Amino acid sequence: GVIRPIVITGHNPHGPTTTVVSHGWLELTYVPEAQAPRLIPGRTNNIWLGSLELVAEHEDVLLERFELTGRRANPNLPGGAWSQIRQIRCYDGDQLLGNTPVMSDGSGNPVESQNAVFELSPPLIVSSGTIRRLRVTIDTASVSAYPPFAAGPGISGQGFELDLAGASHVRAVGRLSTQPVDIAVIKLPFTFPATYVYVTVPTVTPNDELPRGLWIEGGPLVVGSAQRLYRFQVQADLASTLG
Repeated sequence: GVIRPIVITGHNPHGPTTTVVSHGWLELTYVPEAQAPRLIPGRTNNIWLGSLELVAEHEDVLLERFELTGRRANPNLPGGAWSQIRQIRCYDGDQLLGNTPVMSDGSGNPVESQNAVFELSPPLIVSSGTIRRLRVTIDTASVSAYPPFAAGPGISGQGFELDLAGASHVRAVGRLSTQPVDIAVIKLPFTFPATYVYVTVPTVTPNDELPRGLWIEGGPLVVGSAQRLYRFQVQADLASTLG
């Protein structure tokens, strides 16, 4: 037979551009929560600190592990972050994913060099193109209000900050590729806002926020008369009694 040359002619592409990748990608972001308090009482459980937002791309991602570092917020006081915390919890909705008790040395003092490590078993599935939000809470330790401060307990007003220090503190693999995924920690490292632990954190309600019938209205003040000018309400928290 006769061998004829083949001529390939180009044409304008009409489909989307497709890029082949070998594995997935996971983004982590700290989400500030307006409801999360920054002044919190000691000896109190499950106080909400904030949330971690997870976004997967290219494939479903299995989050296996992450860890948080801690440091003191007030450099003028001794002690460290972990003397104010008994344990940290992580939730997916109402489901407890894990809790990390604070480790102590042989004398019962917290080990300040530790990280709070969460090993997730089974791993948390983050579906590609979706967002999952994890809630982080803490149980606070007893804190000491007056000097001389003991070595073990936390110090009232010391405060702490928790960090997700970097991609090396996260382990995740692709569900399809089974390969480690690329980790993007937004605003690396990101830090939970400084939170301060006190012996007690009472709630003070000023006059203009009291229920009607309790608050004092303004008006003329008659010379020589006795008249209430202002009223406020103080409510103790569950950690301590006010005296």
